Amino acid sequence: MPRTSITTTDTDIVLDGVPAHSCSGFSGAGALEQATAGNWTGPWSDAYQYSVATIKGVNYPFGAAYTGKYWSLYLNGYAASSGICGINLQQGDSLLIAAVNDSDANSVLDLSGVPAKVAPGTPLTVGVTRFATSYGPAPDYLTENITEDASGVTVAGGGISATTGPNGKAALTFTARGPVGIRASKSGEIRSATETVCVTDGADGFCGTTKPGDPAPAPAPAPAAAASAPDVVAAVGSAGGSIGEQQHFKRGKSPRELSGTVDGEASGIKEIRVRLTRRNGKLCERYDGARERWVKMKRCGAENGTFFSVGDRTPWTYLLPQALTKGRYVFDTQVVDRAGNVTRGATRGKPGEARNRVVFHVD
Repeated sequence: MPRTSITTTDTDIVLDGVPAHSCSGFSGAGALEQATAGNWTGPWSDAYQYSVATIKGVNYPFGAAYTGKYWSLYLNGYAASSGICGINLQQGDSLLIAAVNDSDANSVLDLSGVPAKVAPGTPLTVGVTRFATSYGPAPDYLTENITEDASGVTVAGGGISATTGPNGKAALTFTARGPVGIRASKSGEIRSATETVCVTDGADGFCGTTKPGDPAPAPAPAPAAAASAPDVVAAVGSAGGSIGEQQHFKRGKSPRELSGTVDGEASGIKEIRVRLTRRNGKLCERYDGARERWVKMKRCGAENGTFFSVGDRTPWTYLLPQALTKGRYVFDTQVVDRAGNVTRGATRGKPGEARNRVVFHVD
């Protein structure tokens, strides 16, 4: 299927006619239902809900009928951590379903830098990025997502091809005029979506242009709605859940679970980051999310702490390894969207308000 844009709804998905076997319309199943106009099937299990077996007549079932290839799910380029019903989609998300083998690299290729038009004979340089997911050893099987320039990838279209170098770049030169679909591919990896460029000098009759001496083209149809302006506004997040500003907790009764939400984000959420610092007298510490431990700071102040990622899903939660000890705590959140905007500054307020900083105390 070509890339398809949809808006999820609250209509539940029931494939087998059993009301108890339903998935949210806001899930990956709801998106697949809309994108294929309902042309997909899959069995239900109480443990995993629906799995994907057939999409538009192409059958790659998993389970008893598994024969090698199966439909694999990728959310924003990386292997999804749940089944099609368990994927909670947010605005700006990208869901990819591709047939893979266990021996494949579990990586997705993304093609970028393709303009709307290019002149004949002019080299066109494009880039290819690899989104890869790997898993650590048992028993934890920790997930590691990697984004890197993809080398050794074939970029082809219109009978012309080139191979990306170490920087993930490749140059193509087209002489034949007209629209050309370009795609990046490599054995064992999921190929990119097709991107289209029009080869024209702007006055040759191709892609809506007019050659000298030709009659003027017919009046253009009414213009479509103007494209939305670039997203230059950082997402608004709310930190702390039910923790009140300047709230005091007794030791042993302080919250271990940090939580928050992010308002609707047009370009999608790339990453949600949190920072937690504490001060007890002259001792100042920051929480190290990578090592899951408190680390002494040379200088006091929340700005000297370190943000760490809690994923890209909203609402989000993070469970601290142990209860908080005595001190004054500053809890900050920061949101990075896919347009590159980052939350800056600190806004405080009551629970439920748009605040990205909460100050509280453990006595």
